[in-house]
Amino acid sequence: TALVLGWAIFVGLSRIVLGAHYASDVLFSAGVASVVTILMYRQLYLKKN
Repeated sequence: TALVLGWAIFVGLSRIVLGAHYASDVLFSAGVASVVTILMYRQLYLKKN
């Protein structure tokens, strides 16, 4: 898990440094990915009461 997170941070920072994306693009995408991940985790792994 830490390796995947580290890789995602590295890729995001490299996209900003290389000028391929604005920082706001990368941060927005990270936010969307986080929300989707949390929602999927709740849907798939937590029991519904």
